This record gives sequence, C-alpha cells and structure tokens, in this order.
Amino acid sequence: NVRTGDALLESPTHRLTYDPSSGRILGLFDKTLGREILAANAEYDFFDFVRERPDALVDGRREAFYERDLEREKFDQSCWKPWRVVRERATRLIDCRVERTAGAMTLDRRFEAPGTAGLRQRITLRADSPVIELEVEFDKTAGTAPEAFYFVLPLNLTAGWRCHFDSAGVPVALDEEQLPGACRGWLTVESYVALHTEEWGATLFCPDAPLVMPGDFHFGPPLESVPRPANPLLLAWPLNNYWNTNFPLSQPGRIRLRYGLRTQGPFDAAEAGRQAAAFANPILAHPLFSGNDGETLRA
Repeated sequence: NVRTGDALLESPTHRLTYDPSSGRILGLFDKTLGREILAANAEYDFFDFVRERPDALVDGRREAFYERDLEREKFDQSCWKPWRVVRERATRLIDCRVERTAGAMTLDRRFEAPGTAGLRQRITLRADSPVIELEVEFDKTAGTAPEAFYFVLPLNLTAGWRCHFDSAGVPVALDEEQLPGACRGWLTVESYVALHTEEWGATLFCPDAPLVMPGDFHFGPPLESVPRPANPLLLAWPLNNYWNTNFPLSQPGRIRLRYGLRTQGPFDAAEAGRQAAAFANPILAHPLFSGNDGETLRA
C-alpha cells in the first residue's frame, strides 16, 4: 500500500519527505537500496525549476555567449565567449497538496516562476512500479530574449561517477565511447540517461523532451571531458531559444512534459532500455460498455 503523513509519501520502494509550507522536497529514500538519493544540503530542490539567461546588465544578447563568425566556423574555430549567466528559480509557492488515486500518491506543487504564467509539478509514487513519475506543466510567456529552462536532480553520488545514455538503440558511455569532438556538455538521448557508480545510480526516462545535461550546467564552450565531482546534477533541458536555428525565438503557450526517475543498483543497459520503453508506452485500459444496459462487455 501507499501511505501518506503530514510530510511524507511512501511506496513499497521509496519514501519522499517534503515541507508542506514551502513545497520543498527534504529527502528521497530508496528503501530497497537503503540509500538517500538526493545530495545533502544541495542548492537545488528535487526536480527544481531553473530559468537560465545571460545577464542583461552585462550583455543580454545571444552574442554574449556566441559571436557568430562564418569565416571562423568554416575552419572549426571557436566563436564562444565568456558570459555572465543568471539562473532563476521559482519565486513563490502557490499551492501544495497530496492527491490519492488507486495505488498511487501524488505531490502536486504549483509555483510562480519566471518566464511562465504558472508552473505545476506532479510527483507520483506508485504501489505497482519503482519508477517515480515526474509531470510538469507550464504556461510559457512570449518573449524573444535568450533563455533556457531546466529541471534539476541533485544526486548523492560519489566522485568519479559514470554516465550512460542511449542513441539509435545503442547504450553509450559518456566520454569513453564518444568520438573526439562530439558534444559532451549536453546530450540528445533516445529514451534515457543514467548517472551511476558501481554500487547504485539513477536513470531519467525522457519520452517527451530528449535534451539533458550530465553533471552540471554546461551550456558554453565544448568540453573535452565532463568533470565528475561528488553530488552531480542531472539536468532535464526541455526548452531553450539560444540559437537562431532549430527552435523559434518565442515559444509561448502551454507545455506539458512527462519524465520518469528510476533508482537502482549497478547499471544494466538492457534493463534501462526495457524500462524506458515501458515508461514511454504505458498500458492504457478502458472499460467498454454496451449502448443500452451499461454492462461491461467481456471478451
């Protein structure tokens, strides 16, 4: 069964504690592993919203971080520049409540957040699955100034952690199995990204938005390798308009996204792929009724 208390959600696999007055997640404990998943005293909350932008008081243009020069680009010479970055979090909790459905508990948090007309997060623990469901919905306000949105997972991993992600059906080890010159600061995954040590790790399933960053905020000059300090961040990167291609400069409207978080022992690529596929394609069950008597039709 799934239980709740004043500041507790609990499933057969996880225990999530939170502060009802602020909505802040205080801990996420994996009962099977016997481990606290979140880094202690982390700067960021569990799946914390972050809006990133260049500091307009210094230089708020796209040229603040990348000064496009076609002559330099033809010879693969860098056009990146040092830039002053601003990262903003949600500004006020509007509502925090727990919803109960058959076999599940959901922490529903609503915030005021910069760049939006409202942000909602739903964190669901299920009795029949070890995967924590993370649903986000926000009303993106119109604007053409450069910005990016992230959702942050601060993980309690020791230094030297590894990262795997899938691409074209193949699991890839960050750095070790990437070609020279391949992008390392951010990744486009097929269905999952995992940060892990030999003992345990966390896997993020990304059926709706494939961009992620492993370890920390890395938007900037290319990295030869990704640093591996203790307590890394795993970042979902659902939205940005940093470039003049691929994304519209203004992206207003309501956006709904679904992620899944699985904590586990040693990383298993085959199992991660299977779980990612199952999460992306959940079973949909609908009762069928006859037109007159309302009885359920049986196969």
